[in-house]
Amino acid sequence: MLRNFELPCKEKVLIVKSTDRTKISGSEAKKMRKIVVKDVDEQDKFLTDYVHEIYPNSKYEEIYSAFLRAEIKLNGKIIKEDVFVENGDEVELNLFFYHLGLPPVLDILYEDENFLAIEKMPGVLSFDEYKTGEANVYDMALEYMLQKGEYNVDSLIVPYLCYTLPQFAGGILFIAKNEEAYLYINAGLKQRKVHMVFEAIVVGHPKMDETEEYHHIDNRYNIFPHPQPGSLPIVTRYKCINKYSKYTKVEIVPITIRKYQVYAHMAYLGCPILGDNIFGSKRSNRKSKIDYEVIWLKELSFSVGSGSMFSYLSHVNLKMDEVFYPNVIYKKGRKRRND
Repeated sequence: MLRNFELPCKEKVLIVKSTDRTKISGSEAKKMRKIVVKDVDEQDKFLTDYVHEIYPNSKYEEIYSAFLRAEIKLNGKIIKEDVFVENGDEVELNLFFYHLGLPPVLDILYEDENFLAIEKMPGVLSFDEYKTGEANVYDMALEYMLQKGEYNVDSLIVPYLCYTLPQFAGGILFIAKNEEAYLYINAGLKQRKVHMVFEAIVVGHPKMDETEEYHHIDNRYNIFPHPQPGSLPIVTRYKCINKYSKYTKVEIVPITIRKYQVYAHMAYLGCPILGDNIFGSKRSNRKSKIDYEVIWLKELSFSVGSGSMFSYLSHVNLKMDEVFYPNVIYKKGRKRRND
């Protein structure tokens, strides 16, 4: 069932449970949107004006940037400038909800009595740290538990984010529904019993196709080849999946799990995450018109012993069905593949 919940935040959010995926496709709920032009009664109707009529909360600058990123197709062909449309034309918009002023989607990938796993799209906060009123996963989960009658603050049955993802990154967010479950996962993160697999687009081409890198990171997220006062060891494994003219699709597995480890480590290795303006290349991001971080926490699994009430997690292997990449990464004239 699809429902719009009233949330503590200002925005409404569409809740999609895993059992509803036959009723609403990932592309409808998350990114690709197709429009068949109709009811155009004027001769010179620009595509931007028509899209704005369909999505009245969209911004023209977002649509124009999408042209430059090659994220808009008209009748199956990529277009790079505004054009006239007529009835019967098919428009494909490869955009996220915030580009079009749409409410975000809370997509529930997995749920049991102790945990909730969400597929977070870029643009959604993990939590509203600065009380801006923006839609965020924590408030979505809180309202979801309230609606189900599971929320009980006196018994500490409340949502706990087991970790966070940056606002403009996407992937699986794991949420505990009670304090005991949260403490268990928090300990598992420190003991390397929680396994994360990221998939990302990096700028340039890594020197090695597959390797495991050992370095140290300090509290300002600087990376060092050898231990420094106050630094901690980090281990990151990566593997190249596909190489393009200026970018590479990589699988990244953080063996240690530290804040910003994946971002800082890949930048240190000379291949920053596309769209990362903190550790990455702002120049490259501006040139490509990318306004989100092209990285996904795609898989999550657990190594759990048999002596715990949460031992069933050893059989829980979470994986996103699909992730999205900007067309700008593909070489000109190269056909986009679903790889």
